[in-house]
Amino acid sequence: MLFKTLIKRKKDLTTVREDVTLEQALAVLEESGYRCVPILDKTGQIFRGNIYKMHIYRHKSRGGDMSLPVTYLLKMQPSLSH
Repeated sequence: MLFKTLIKRKKDLTTVREDVTLEQALAVLEESGYRCVPILDKTGQIFRGNIYKMHIYRHKSRGGDMSLPVTYLLKMQPSLSH
């Protein structure tokens, strides 16, 4: 089935936790080769959003602080209220 080739278990995904720095997230992105990875909460259970390599590089090129938490550039944060 097509879905089996597209869907991976959470334990097999490359992710970062919300408390890592932008510098650490960039290292994960560079090592993995992915352009973005999911951000999980501190427990590793709840999806917070995605972090994109492009956004980190843009932040860095503008002299941004790379010791900020990855959530500083959080993209696509899910809404908890409906």
